[in-house]
Amino acid sequence: MSKEDNANQGAPAQAKKKTTQPQNNVVSINFNQCLMEDCKTKPKKLGFCSEHYAWYRFGVISKEGKKPKDFDKKLVAFNKFQERKAA
Repeated sequence: MSKEDNANQGAPAQAKKKTTQPQNNVVSINFNQCLMEDCKTKPKKLGFCSEHYAWYRFGVISKEGKKPKDFDKKLVAFNKFQERKAA
């Protein structure tokens, strides 16, 4: 064996191309729909449509668009507030 053959013995491990893997910590966000779970309308403010933005401002849903444990209670309070506001 020549010196070149001995030098190339470890080369196949080094010669392999490094493959780039997609990042696992990246979360895709659909910017064309409201953050609320089942809402398909286009967002207006902070990623919410106008109706769900009002819910967010009142505390009915979280910043991520998820319902809290006491969602029903908060929604009833929100609806009463809206009725009083309209009157």
